[in-house]
Amino acid sequence: MRFHAVRTISGAIAGIGLAAFAFGVIITLIKLPHSRRYAYGAMLLPIALHTQVELPFYISSLHWFVFTVCCVTSKHTTLSA
Repeated sequence: MRFHAVRTISGAIAGIGLAAFAFGVIITLIKLPHSRRYAYGAMLLPIALHTQVELPFYISSLHWFVFTVCCVTSKHTTLSA
C-alpha cells in the first residue's frame, strides 16, 4: 500500500476548513437572540443534513437499507417506551 501525502494533506486541510466553518456558524448562532438562534438553526439543519447524505443515497442501496432500519428501530423503541 502506497502512502499518498497529497491526499493526506488535502484531507487534513479540508477537515480543518469544515471544522472552522462549523465553529464559526455555532459561534454566530450563539451570539443571536434566542428567537433568531433557533429559527436560523432550523433553516440550516436541513441544508447541512442534505449536503452530507445526498450522495450516499444516490450511489448505494445499502445506505437506504441502514437508514430505513434505523428509522424503524427508533420508531419502535419510541412507541414501546
